[in-house]
Amino acid sequence: MANDTKDRILEAALEMFSQNGYAGTNIRELSASLGLVKSGVYKHYESKEAIWNALLDQMIAY
Repeated sequence: MANDTKDRILEAALEMFSQNGYAGTNIRELSASLGLVKSGVYKHYESKEAIWNALLDQMIAY
């Protein structure tokens, strides 16, 4: 279940970063798009930068 939520967060974040850029994306809007509260996102990632780095790690691994 936790990995599923982490994957959902990364998918939504990738879409938001692609559309709005890093600076134009915030955790509040990201969490709302997933039906989560901000603390639900922070449970899996400590910051927006941590989400960004996780996405970069996925791309590098690919």
